Amino acid sequence: MPFSSISRTIITPFIVWVLSIFALTGQEFNLLSLPTDAHEPIPDTRIFIIPPPDYNISERFAGLEFQGRPETAIIVATIPGPFSATIRRFNADLLDLRNMEVVERKMIPVKGYRCVFLELNHDEDQILYKKYILFIGDENHSFIIQAIAPNDDEDLVLQMKEAIRSTIISPLPTKSTRALLDYKVDEKKGDFLLATILSNGMVFTRDGKIPPEVEDKTVIFFDKSHTRLRIINKMQFAMDRLSQYPGVFKVNNMDDVIKIKRSRLEGYEINAHNANNANEALKQIILYDKRGAYYVMTAIYDPANKSILADIDRIMRSFKKK
Repeated sequence: MPFSSISRTIITPFIVWVLSIFALTGQEFNLLSLPTDAHEPIPDTRIFIIPPPDYNISERFAGLEFQGRPETAIIVATIPGPFSATIRRFNADLLDLRNMEVVERKMIPVKGYRCVFLELNHDEDQILYKKYILFIGDENHSFIIQAIAPNDDEDLVLQMKEAIRSTIISPLPTKSTRALLDYKVDEKKGDFLLATILSNGMVFTRDGKIPPEVEDKTVIFFDKSHTRLRIINKMQFAMDRLSQYPGVFKVNNMDDVIKIKRSRLEGYEINAHNANNANEALKQIILYDKRGAYYVMTAIYDPANKSILADIDRIMRSFKKK
């Protein structure tokens, strides 16, 4: 089962700040064309793909699963932050450490975006898998579209490659994309600006840029889970999520973990500090609905800025389910 490695490969940090890319040419992709009737929209993303036969829209992740083939999938991830930071994590040396051999790497020319295509052989548990990965992005966010299939099934491998080649990215305007979210936030209440919209989330900064180019580097991120989970201990789930952020965030004591209710949803607010950086603190709120989905609000800020917490609290309190 390669899904453990798939989840390790899909990067979902709070924000990727740092940005090496490899150049060849290719013409088989037409990423900015209009979707055809054969294209399937991947829910909660701007990606369309012509899928292989016998697919199902996954309820566990953004992408496609295949009937009777648990080892086969097409997965779409949306990454906040610059494209070059995303692609850096897929250099040959790092891939080799994960038993992945680069068969082909090439840059795809796409107006307004940077795009790289990778073909990999992945040896896991003495089973060889074929992976095709398409990276599309700019300085605000990136998409990773990944297809995986057993290498010995030549027909299926070819179908997965053709599916990746059929990828189209929809040029939905920001306002239309925001309207598709099932919640709303009023950033004006905290004097923030929208920096980017992800598949299920939004990022706000003081100047509307990532990373911020003003003195106040606060970043606030709202997101909704792509999957439904049966979470037994919701407080522990919220605590465990602190380990996903860049930095070592810890609470001083359990008074920093508060049970709350917002917009008819219950959850937990956590205030933490970065043990490795006294200039960084974090406020996280996770709200859970009754169907297993959850909403995350996270702010990373400088605790020396005494007025910022009030602004963060105002924008987080503006959260409302539609």
